[in-house]
Order: sequence, then C-alpha cells, then structure tokens
Amino acid sequence: MSSGMGGLEKAALFLLSVGEDTAARIFKHLDDRVVSNLSSAMSTIREIPDAKANAVMDEFLATLSNSPGTSVDSFRYLREVLDNSLGERRAAELMDYVMRGGGIAMTMEVVRGTDPRALAEQLRNERPQAVALTLAHVDAAMAAEVISRFPEEMAQDVVYRYARLDAVQPTALRELSRTLGEQLSGHAGEQQLSGIGGTRRTAEILNNLESSVSEKILQGLAGRDEETAESIRESMFTFNDLMNLDSLSLQTLLRDVSNEQLAMALKVSAPEVRDRLLEHLSERAAASVREDLEGGPPIRRADAESAQKEILQVARRLDSEGRITIAGDEELL
Repeated sequence: MSSGMGGLEKAALFLLSVGEDTAARIFKHLDDRVVSNLSSAMSTIREIPDAKANAVMDEFLATLSNSPGTSVDSFRYLREVLDNSLGERRAAELMDYVMRGGGIAMTMEVVRGTDPRALAEQLRNERPQAVALTLAHVDAAMAAEVISRFPEEMAQDVVYRYARLDAVQPTALRELSRTLGEQLSGHAGEQQLSGIGGTRRTAEILNNLESSVSEKILQGLAGRDEETAESIRESMFTFNDLMNLDSLSLQTLLRDVSNEQLAMALKVSAPEVRDRLLEHLSERAAASVREDLEGGPPIRRADAESAQKEILQVARRLDSEGRITIAGDEELL
C-alpha cells in the first residue's frame, strides 16, 4: 500500500500522524539537515488519507517485528524511539498498548520461543520497565526462570514493575489512542489490558521460583512498597497453605503425588504441615513416608524445595479442574 511513497514522504506522514508535540520531540534528536528536509516534505502535505496513514504505521511496526532473530533488538529500538520522543513513563504505556494490540505480535511470538537463559542474557541490560513488559507476554514459569537469572536487585525491580503494570488507566489509553490513531486502537480494546501484570500474576511468578529466592524478592519489595509486597504475599499459594485445604481436597491431592516426592518435600516443611499431610495418607503410605524422612539419604535443600514446587503445581492444576478447592481463592463465590 505504501510502495508508491518514498522514504521522506513516509517519514513526513508518520510525523504528521503522531501530532505536533510528538513530532517536535522527535525533531530534537535529528540533525538540522534532516529536520529541514522533513519540514519541507511535511509542509507540502495538505491532507492525510486514512489509507496512507495506516499503511505507514503498519510498515513502521512490521519493520520492527518481521525480521527473524531480532526480536529483542527490535523491542529495544522501539522503546528507545518512544523514550526519546514521549518520555519513559508514557513510552512504557505505549509499548504495552501496541503489543497488546498485536502491532508487534510476531516479535512477542519470537520472545516466547526463546530459550529463557538466552532471553535473560539479552534483557539483562534493559530497563526494568521494558523487561516487565516483555515478561508480561510469557507464562509464569518462563518469567520465573528468566527472573531467577537476574542479579538480586534487578530481579526485585523487575518484579515490582511487573506488579504495577496493571496501573495503566483507561484515560491514558484513550490519550494514546488519539495519538496513534484508530489503526492501532482498532486491534484491541481497553478491556484486554486488564489482565496484564498485577499482584496476582506476580504471585504466580514467585510461586514458580525457589522459596528462598521468592522470599528474598518479597523482603526487598517490602522495604520499597510494603503494601504491594503484602498484596503479592496474600495472593501466593505456598506449601504451608496446604494445611488449610479441607480433608477431601487433601486426599485428592495426595493421590496425585508419589510417596517419594512427598517425603522429599516434607524434609523442609513445618512440623504442623507434615503432620496435617501424613494424617490424610493410609497407614501404610504414612509409614513409608516417615521411614524415608527418618532414615532416607540426605538430600539438597534445592531438591526438597523443587519437590514442594511440583506438588503446588499439582494442587493448582487440580484447583483449575475443579477437583479440589484452594482455601482463600479470591474468585470463589
């Protein structure tokens, strides 16, 4: 659609489409010759047909998202352009809005298919807000694996920004819609942004981390924003919370957990949790688990915590299937 336009005309149409204020901010980062050429081109345009404006926007986003193997570079480039022209806070909101609208959907698909170790390395030098926005488009397990590879201070900052992502207000989105035009806003409504980030989703990520790591992150967050940290903690479902399950739910859960796995998990559990779980096993199964606890070979704490995490994953799966009820689930009526 835009094949009949030259690069200068495309740039002029793009700057006219985003409005005077944004264009002025972009001009501050260009040399005088480029500003002069663009200004001349802009002055000759009397009207902007919707078809041309839409084509220019599509090509701009497609250029960033359609190049294989450059997902993080494209993400970084777009973020830097918007940071320079709009400021960090508004740019972060715009990045989220565009991604949720599908503007760089292909880029996000590439990110989701990237090895977590490689993604963590690529994101290590990114701003925490940009990292949080990226992790909002992968599942909790992958986000946790990426975060676990960050330095402690960065991990805390990313988790905090992730927890605050749902603070983007509809009024801000409407303003962004006016700035970009209906081409972008037509892809997604405001309602689709309501599920991004937030303390509940942050809790899901922390539940996928080793308990010692998640506890350090929460302690760091508490020193920064006690209310947010407490809200995340309340949304988490921990191994200790198993003792709050009703008897039927516990019996259903333990049928899906092997005695060896349970014994390993109980190695580092609180005594009251251990007693609560053992009393819902058959006498024979309970005796077998106790034997492993008392006379089994030493195991690493990391392995015991991993076993606890696996059992929690089983519990969450059974809860989602409606086979057990996790106490304190906010969505229960």
